[in-house]
Amino acid sequence: ALPISEADKREFEKAVETIAVAFSSTISDLLMGEVDSSTLLSLPPGDKTQSVESLYGGIPGHGMELLLPGSTYMDTTGGPSAEEVDIMLQRSEGGVYYALNYAKNIAKYMKDLIYYLEKRTTLEMEFAKGLQKLVNTCRQTITQEAHMPFLSIYSLALEQDGEYGCGVLQAANTLQNQTFLQPLAMRRLEHEKRRKEIKEQWARAQRKLQEAESNLRKAKQTYMQRSEEHEKAQFVTLKAEEEHHSTSSGAANKSLDKKRRLEEDAKGKADEAMATYRTCIADAKTQKQELEDVKVNVLRQIQEVIKQSDQTLKSATISYYQIMHMQTAPLPVNFQTLCESSKLYDLGQQYASYVRQLQRVDDRETLYDFEPYTPQVTWSPWIRPRKSSFNTSDTNANSSSESKEPGSSDVGSAKDQRGTNVERRGGRGHQVHKSWPTAISDTDIAGGSNSSRKPPDRKS
Repeated sequence: ALPISEADKREFEKAVETIAVAFSSTISDLLMGEVDSSTLLSLPPGDKTQSVESLYGGIPGHGMELLLPGSTYMDTTGGPSAEEVDIMLQRSEGGVYYALNYAKNIAKYMKDLIYYLEKRTTLEMEFAKGLQKLVNTCRQTITQEAHMPFLSIYSLALEQDGEYGCGVLQAANTLQNQTFLQPLAMRRLEHEKRRKEIKEQWARAQRKLQEAESNLRKAKQTYMQRSEEHEKAQFVTLKAEEEHHSTSSGAANKSLDKKRRLEEDAKGKADEAMATYRTCIADAKTQKQELEDVKVNVLRQIQEVIKQSDQTLKSATISYYQIMHMQTAPLPVNFQTLCESSKLYDLGQQYASYVRQLQRVDDRETLYDFEPYTPQVTWSPWIRPRKSSFNTSDTNANSSSESKEPGSSDVGSAKDQRGTNVERRGGRGHQVHKSWPTAISDTDIAGGSNSSRKPPDRKS
């Protein structure tokens, strides 16, 4: 690799900064609603040359330079025309090989892109389905209780997640069946078919030239061999003629005639080999010219196939990132809106709203005053009250107040009658009864309740 100069580095950094500034300003305009989303797919005015390929133009090994033997690095900012590319490959040894190899690499590249997009689309579809399922599950639980903090924020977030999941599924379906995967797969198959046809066409032309060259080598070898044999036969004939002049005998004449016939045969074979040799030379020249013509045609076809694949890749790539942009462009705005709305929440706001909407009933004041115990039993006058810790005046007062209540006279007369019966059953004027306990629990004293306490039954 060639060394990178400081000027190239600065130029590259400047180009990157230019693109970053242009992109950030365009995104800001989009968020403010001052620019249409389609403008993001175009370059800023006056910077149409600042493409990715032109950014790589200043760094050897990353541009579109031709990696041919003996070629030097070439700046591709302007870019050679199609005719210039073909001419450079025609003049290069192995130009068709490099073109076919590039076409093969494009087919592999498209295959890798298809694999990448298939896996990525599958992951996005799984994520979208899981997100929709999560939204449907959590929408019922999160929105079940009203007046919760940030309830409107998360309700809106759930709605946006549901819409995002639907958008992802629709985008994935579009990418798979309409704009990317299916067109690119079909183009790859057509690309490979045409590449193999062109390769076979070039291989046939090469085989014809190789066959012509092989015939030429054989004809040349035969010609050289026959020429050598003719030369030897001619030498033998000349030598025989010299011997025939010195001795003129019948046997010498026969030998000379035989050698002359052999020389003529050798000369005929040599002439025939020379004609074949010349024919093979002409055939080899013809095949060479035909190979050059096929080379021009093959290079033109390869470039046409590559451009068609480039066009499909370009359309698929633009469509893919346009769909991704349309799918994800609302997300920053939505997240920013949710963030700013969350900042407006006052602490305890929803709790106050919850309390405000309650159907309140004023709490009645509870009074804690002393309430004296009121006995439920009216004592018989024949029963002598036992001395206890209670105040006699209080008891009498309570008894008198009890007797004033409605229906108390009936209860008292009934109990007096029962006391008289007990006295009579005792016999001889003695009162027989069991003593009541003198100790009363704190519960009975502080009861203040209306539960009645009855004395134990008297036994005779």
